[in-house]
Amino acid sequence: MEKSFIDLFDEQVIKTPGNVAVVFEQQKLTYAELNERADDLAHYLRSKGVEDTLVPLFIERGLQMIVAMLGIMKAGGAYVPIDTDFPADRIDFILKDTKAALVVSSKLASSKLPVEAVIETIDIDAVPDTSEKQPLKVKPIQLA
Repeated sequence: MEKSFIDLFDEQVIKTPGNVAVVFEQQKLTYAELNERADDLAHYLRSKGVEDTLVPLFIERGLQMIVAMLGIMKAGGAYVPIDTDFPADRIDFILKDTKAALVVSSKLASSKLPVEAVIETIDIDAVPDTSEKQPLKVKPIQLA
């Protein structure tokens, strides 16, 4: 049986939870910290109906981007990265083209979303902690 990226990541979390997983400038996250943050986002996204869906990711480069990418995949979605420096009409086109019900962003980046974009914005910095979480059962995404 082939393993998904999420399967391989989860195995690494078990093997080396205290090892550094990602570094951005002077910030670091261990595998355990990255996994916890990604799981929190994944549970929240699942509660919003994300599974087998495209999820636009409109966020500046940094640790939160990695958390968001992993969280979206753990929720069973596929992230669609949108550069925060794109012109407003390009951002609006991508949001409409994905037919997404929501976009994952940050407080800083979401201020750059076009006014025309009527879409629920999930602020990654405000995702609730799901310390009582159940394990996520992630199946490979099947998009048409």
